[in-house]
Amino acid sequence: MDDDEDQSFGRTNNNILIHLRGCGGGKDTWFIRASIMIPAFPLEDDKTYIRTQNQPQTFTVLLAYDNTNSAQRIAEYHTVYNNAIKKIRAGEPLGEPESWVQHLLMPDGGHDLYWGNKVLREKRYWDAIVYFENVYYTLKELWLKSKLPDDAQVAFYDSCYSIGWCYAELKLYERALFYLEICLLRGNIADKVEYINCLVHSKDVRTMWFILSELQQLSQLKENEFTDEIISYYHFLHRRRGYVLIDMGKLDEAQIEFTKMLEDEVNKEFAQRELEYIKQLKSTQS
Repeated sequence: MDDDEDQSFGRTNNNILIHLRGCGGGKDTWFIRASIMIPAFPLEDDKTYIRTQNQPQTFTVLLAYDNTNSAQRIAEYHTVYNNAIKKIRAGEPLGEPESWVQHLLMPDGGHDLYWGNKVLREKRYWDAIVYFENVYYTLKELWLKSKLPDDAQVAFYDSCYSIGWCYAELKLYERALFYLEICLLRGNIADKVEYINCLVHSKDVRTMWFILSELQQLSQLKENEFTDEIISYYHFLHRRRGYVLIDMGKLDEAQIEFTKMLEDEVNKEFAQRELEYIKQLKSTQS
């Protein structure tokens, strides 16, 4: 076959390297770590000015081989579902794994929610995404028809958060931001923190604007409205602002920001590390 006819992903004489390593397991599941490298393929007819063209791409994911059959997995879920129903009726507090399905208590509806949470605990991010996306697409249809109950809304947002978390752990930040941005609709600080972290890690141009807009909103609160959670969020925003200033090359502004933090015990240790880092950067530049 001629090169022009080769439509395969790797193309002629190019290789994708995959290294598989066993990571243990038990009677139900075996874990495998897959490390994948896609080399920078030198193709004479592929002229480009993309600066990342000559950089290899690397990925690592944890895979799992499930020894159980579908009947066993369904039975396991129904056991959790029935236990959750009994505890709710008896007024007993829910622990894991019953709490995973409490917002989607339907005989079949919570199946993906349960398994998504279970494999997420095992850091099987790709597996978790599949389960949580099933929940997302199912509940999305009900949302669009205004038929989504309040409890199911919690499950919808939690699934979006979990999908975003998984994609962020896989460093697929654009996909992560799509789902994390949906979570902002419910106004939880935890959702905003994860969203900002993802913006920062991906060097998104919206990062500083979002941080400043959040600080502006907090500045309008009255003193008695500052809960412990909001105070913690306030400190987080300032730390992230300083971090982004360094990333933008605005070292003098970042230095001012972190110097102010030295007066606060909450941020002091973090600020000292960043100031030392700024000192090293300035020394290198000079």
